[in-house]
Amino acid sequence: MIGDEKQLKLKEDVLLILERFPFYKYAANINRISEDTLIRMRKEDEEFANRCEAAKGSGIMKYGGKANPEFILKNADPATFKDKKEVEIQGEPLIIIKETNGDTSKQVADPSVG
Repeated sequence: MIGDEKQLKLKEDVLLILERFPFYKYAANINRISEDTLIRMRKEDEEFANRCEAAKGSGIMKYGGKANPEFILKNADPATFKDKKEVEIQGEPLIIIKETNGDTSKQVADPSVG
């Protein structure tokens, strides 16, 4: 277990990285901790978790214009900004069309299933 002073310094260092490079993976790596450790730290300390989100948002705002904004948003917050395109067309037979990252695939569904 990390001592209180060391943990406070580690948290501040993580926040500094997030303000400059808004990705949890890299904030953990640069500070020589695992992503799981950073996740645990955020779960155990709600104030720290909120400060992390604010620092990450600040980093996105600062550097969003210097890089492709779609790249920054998709990588900084994939749960919100990830490509999720799925179209379902019903008919005889049922055809499901899925598009992921520009690749389109078609699938004919088995009408006897479900």
